Amino acid sequence: GAYTHARMCVFPSRYEGFGLPALEAMASGTPVVLCDSSSLPEIGGEAAWYFEAGDDAVLAKQMAAVLDDRQTTETRAAQALDRAASFTWANSAAKLAGVYAQATGGK
Repeated sequence: GAYTHARMCVFPSRYEGFGLPALEAMASGTPVVLCDSSSLPEIGGEAAWYFEAGDDAVLAKQMAAVLDDRQTTETRAAQALDRAASFTWANSAAKLAGVYAQATGGK
C-alpha cells in the first residue's frame, strides 16, 4: 500500500470519529504522528507520537524524532503493528453490541 515505504504518516486532523488513515498506516508498520485530539490517541496508543492541534513546533519536533531516533521508531512501529491488529471488524462489532445492550438494559 501507499504507507509501506513511507518514513511516517502525519495526520494533523483536529477531529476524527475513528481515524482510519492512522490505523491503515499503523497496520503497514509506518510510524504515525497524530494530533492528540478526539479518537486519535485511542487509535495510536503508545505506538504514536503526538502534538497539540496548532502547535507547529511540537509537530516538527515529533517528526524529527521519528527520523532521528531509529530505535524508538522501530519499537513503536512494532507496537503499531500489534495495536492495529487488535482493531478487527469482529472486535468492533462485539463492542458495538455491548454498547447497544447497555443502552437498552440488556434487552
